[in-house]
Amino acid sequence: MSAGPPVSIVMAAHNAAASVGDAIDSILSQSFTAWMLLVVDDGSTDATYGVVSDYASRDSRLRLIRNHSNRGLACSLNAAIAQIRSDLIARMDADDRSLPDRLQVQTEFMNDHRDVDVLGTAAILLGCQTASHAIFDRPERHEDLVKEIYLRNPFIHPSVMFRRAFVNRMGGYAEDLRRAQDYDLWLRAYRSSVFHNLQRPLIEYRMRRRITLGHAASTARVLWRSARREGIAINHAWRVIRPLVAYFARYAGYKARY
Repeated sequence: MSAGPPVSIVMAAHNAAASVGDAIDSILSQSFTAWMLLVVDDGSTDATYGVVSDYASRDSRLRLIRNHSNRGLACSLNAAIAQIRSDLIARMDADDRSLPDRLQVQTEFMNDHRDVDVLGTAAILLGCQTASHAIFDRPERHEDLVKEIYLRNPFIHPSVMFRRAFVNRMGGYAEDLRRAQDYDLWLRAYRSSVFHNLQRPLIEYRMRRRITLGHAASTARVLWRSARREGIAINHAWRVIRPLVAYFARYAGYKARY
């Protein structure tokens, strides 16, 4: 099969008719234009499919995949990635926006740093009322990200760009997980891959206002199975149950760490 454009973007959308157009517009406005966008309509019951279909009819770089039932983020992303032949894959969520230079900056960095497998960025928080808290970031270098990996997710998921070879080597996202699929992927990968975060915000990111019990439980689950896989479950017992403790204690800072 012939190679695709240098970069492909994968987005899953479920009942996102109100926001998916803005997300797509942010990709159409990129300074870097050699891309393909794959949008998976994951069993939406609103007008998501029609909105994305309209965009696809007007720009051949956009492809639409439709799940007739809601299969979840991991299944949807894996289905899109299976169709990609680009060397670089960027993530995007249907309720976020990419800033105009995002793909250009990340592509140049990945081309200049062939050892890096996954590249994230900082983000501007959408709906943030306090300017001093409007920028959300993660540590920059691999060694610092790894040092904290059992304390917090090393990436803002919709900001990442990774190599197709990397995600194929890791076997994609774990489809048995409905939440925290990205955290699970990074935990499986960090010992054999190189991570990096740009400190420049390149996306506008809509963060959940309050963590849910389901997300806290999923985070604890992926931490536990990673610790068991590495034979360090006892050493990391507190860190594994920490998301659940934080949820029940209503720890105000938790949402900013996961």
